[in-house]
Amino acid sequence: MPAAESPLEFPGLTISHELGRGAQGTVFLAYDRDGRPVALKVLTAGTPEQNRLCLRELRIASVLRHPNIAEFLLAGEDPVPHIVSAYYPEGSVYSRGVLPPEEAVPIMLGVLDGLAYAHDAHLPDVPLADGTTRGARGVVHRDLKPQNVLLAGGVARIADFGLAKAYELAGWSGNTRTGDLGGSAGFLPRTQLLRYRRVTPAVDVWAAAATLYWMLTGHTPRDFPPGCDPVGVVLREDPVRIGARGAVPARLAGVVDEALAEDRVMTVAAFRAALVETGVAGS
Repeated sequence: MPAAESPLEFPGLTISHELGRGAQGTVFLAYDRDGRPVALKVLTAGTPEQNRLCLRELRIASVLRHPNIAEFLLAGEDPVPHIVSAYYPEGSVYSRGVLPPEEAVPIMLGVLDGLAYAHDAHLPDVPLADGTTRGARGVVHRDLKPQNVLLAGGVARIADFGLAKAYELAGWSGNTRTGDLGGSAGFLPRTQLLRYRRVTPAVDVWAAAATLYWMLTGHTPRDFPPGCDPVGVVLREDPVRIGARGAVPARLAGVVDEALAEDRVMTVAAFRAALVETGVAGS
């Protein structure tokens, strides 16, 4: 496979072509020394200290190993900060468009299984500013959306674990900040904007419900008119009931609406159990 034209070279990798880009960086299809395809994400560069903090957080998240989490291969800083993960040619649920409930619900059950594992995972010791280390438990994704739910044989694989928090800790402009939401605004709960420094697993549950909403309807739970302030929309507007977007089975619609309620907290386990109880085919 010929290399793509690029001013940068990454040790052990041959870049093929660009797959996509966003606020956090640009993704390329690349090949390792053995000719295996991998996804190379070149991150937005910061100061040396920002880069160090970002890569530290990414390496902590790299210990996550689960059938519903995209396989993380490495994080490096030569020649610029980047991460390498397994390549999933089926792409994301975003590229699939609207799915029937019997396809969307099983995908979401896989997403919830991956989240449950990550939220309770034992992580390596985290180095602190004073030179000591502290054990940690659990990773909150913070930026779950259809673009981050990849598919492998129809099975969900959550991508970019640790990236949103890494950007926040590094002090970069990222999707957990109120000033630069990009395409993530439609999948952020209000509480994540109000308490973005103290997020809990509940924000991932809301984002998962918003992702299922999108898979079933092609819409985000809130409407974002052209030229609007996305932060203002999230802070002021409540989600539109999914039944107003199209034909969704009543029991399933009720579960999604409940999971998106801003005045209550639903756990991963409760959301998963409620989806199974809908009786949607394949769930």
